[in-house]
Amino acid sequence: ARARLTRPPADALRLARFRHRLDDPTLRSDSDVRLCVDWIVQAAAGVQAAHEAGVVHRDLKPSNLFVERGGRVVVLDFGIVSVGEHPTVGSDGSPLGTPAYMAPEQVDGDREPDVHCDVYSLAATLYHLLTGRAPYSGTVPQVLAALARREPAAADRVRPGLPADLVAVLEKGMARAPELRYGSMAEFRDEL
Repeated sequence: ARARLTRPPADALRLARFRHRLDDPTLRSDSDVRLCVDWIVQAAAGVQAAHEAGVVHRDLKPSNLFVERGGRVVVLDFGIVSVGEHPTVGSDGSPLGTPAYMAPEQVDGDREPDVHCDVYSLAATLYHLLTGRAPYSGTVPQVLAALARREPAAADRVRPGLPADLVAVLEKGMARAPELRYGSMAEFRDEL
């Protein structure tokens, strides 16, 4: 019997093209923006369920989101979650999490991680998906210093043409002060 060649589904081809072009600064397709937003909306729903169970993820970033073949997003790596009392810094005194995506208040470790940290990190993940780069770059000490002192470049400056309402959602999701961010992952998801 001859092997039958089948064509991958259109969504799989679109996803493969998007992954290949993620680092391309000329990426400008509205459908890709919608796809990124859809992924984050799905991730936000999953993280909201974790929050309702009293769990804060603390390390949301692009590599902790998995897109299944059918397009469903799964949130991975709950390795440093916070459930009630939980240290905010490692044994060496460094903050727990991935610096390029962590909320500013996680840098000093004085505040218990809460939903606002996850809102920031998921907004930072969307920033990366839309712009092709993390909000901050450099060595770990450089990123931590920048995170403690300054805002990242505006997403629409990095990728001109992003919708103004989407940029506003990103800015609120990544506000430096936790009380200025969305109060829950559900609010962030609903705005998206």
